[in-house]
Amino acid sequence: MRQLMLRSLRSKLILTDILVFGLILLAVAITIYNRTLESETVKLDAGLEAYAAAFVTEFEDQLETREFPQLNELEDISTPLSQKIRIVLVDSLDKVVFKRGGLEGPSQRAFARALRDSSTYENRKARHEGLRVYTLPVEIEGTVSYALTLAAPTHEVMERMEELTWILAVTLSFALLLSALAVYLLTGRALRPMTHMVEAAESISASTLHHRLEVPETHDEVERLATALNEMVKRLEGAFRSQRRFVSDASHELRTPLTIMYSELEFLRKQLNDKKLEDSVGSILSEIDNMAHLVEQLLQLARIDAQALPLERELFRLDELVTDVIGRYRSAAEMRKVTFQISVHDLLEIRGSADALGRALSNVIDNAVKYSPEAGDIEVDLRREEKTAVLRIHDYGPGIEKGELALVFDRFYRSPKARLSHTGSGLGLAIARELIEMHGGSITLESPQSGGLEVIVCLPLESSESDTLQQSPD
Repeated sequence: MRQLMLRSLRSKLILTDILVFGLILLAVAITIYNRTLESETVKLDAGLEAYAAAFVTEFEDQLETREFPQLNELEDISTPLSQKIRIVLVDSLDKVVFKRGGLEGPSQRAFARALRDSSTYENRKARHEGLRVYTLPVEIEGTVSYALTLAAPTHEVMERMEELTWILAVTLSFALLLSALAVYLLTGRALRPMTHMVEAAESISASTLHHRLEVPETHDEVERLATALNEMVKRLEGAFRSQRRFVSDASHELRTPLTIMYSELEFLRKQLNDKKLEDSVGSILSEIDNMAHLVEQLLQLARIDAQALPLERELFRLDELVTDVIGRYRSAAEMRKVTFQISVHDLLEIRGSADALGRALSNVIDNAVKYSPEAGDIEVDLRREEKTAVLRIHDYGPGIEKGELALVFDRFYRSPKARLSHTGSGLGLAIARELIEMHGGSITLESPQSGGLEVIVCLPLESSESDTLQQSPD
């Protein structure tokens, strides 16, 4: 997830760079293209104007001697575009006087402007060929008597512009690639400290608050962020330490007076002859017993949080442990006519603390017995699934809403149904999950279609032994 987030940030920076830098380069390329086309057009127009001036001069000279058109004289006009220019000369009645190169006469607009003593530039297409057309007036004795139209092909200009377009496209693409690569390398270097910070921060939990983030010596916001996070973790560590110390100390201090109160009240109840007083003292004893159980659970959680719970890991049979734990609750189950249906398919050996796992399974079995209906069944199924031992405990009680399945492992959480029908602290499943996860396992809840609640405990197996089918229905 963290890699995806950092990649997303990196990708956004690269895409932003490509977009912004690409738009800038595109604007520069368009400007270069337009200026170059304008320059090429100006050069072409200048060539047309130079030829037009020479042609008009020669035309006027030949007209005076009534020798027009002397083609050899016209061919002698020397300009850069002399051999490429196409010519049409028309009189004021739009009658063609002279023509060379298959060019049509001036357009109506250009002809009208020429008669008004104005010149016109146009771009035309003739037989799939581009032409730059220049129409200008020709005055004889101060009167516009003719319109001269000159045209030069633009294919050379277009070829140069296509070449320029290709060069600009390659240059821009290369520049964008270099820019994206530079941003990729720079952001990688800039985000590397943040990547390490994210990895370190994700590894910090309630049990590892003594860990700190590495502070990079970047002398920028990243260094300040790492320092601020370390200070925050330090404050959290102090708060958690105070909380654990309080819970542990309070639990220790409460155990002794609760034990004394229970003993004294139990002695008092034996001395009473009044039924009402005896029932009242019995109710108090029940509440003290519940409180003592809560204190024991709080002390257990405090030890887990402080990593002070000793786990003597040894090989033991999980199937035997499950059978032993169920045996402890047979009396409570029989009082409610609840029956265990046990299916142990494999003899499974795991490494861990049988005492700790026994407490975890006791919390699960206790809930199953407590919430099962009168004369109900509790199905217990233990089997091997590849390298994992899978224990399923299914009761047919009120169950838990799907939206609450993820909440029941939170400390002190109890569903509304449980609060109405049973007493409890909401710590049993939280402790069970902690103890099971300490063994590398997991515990999940499901709401089967058949009703009730199914608890699934998965634990890693120590070794794969030969399977022996063993059915033990109760």
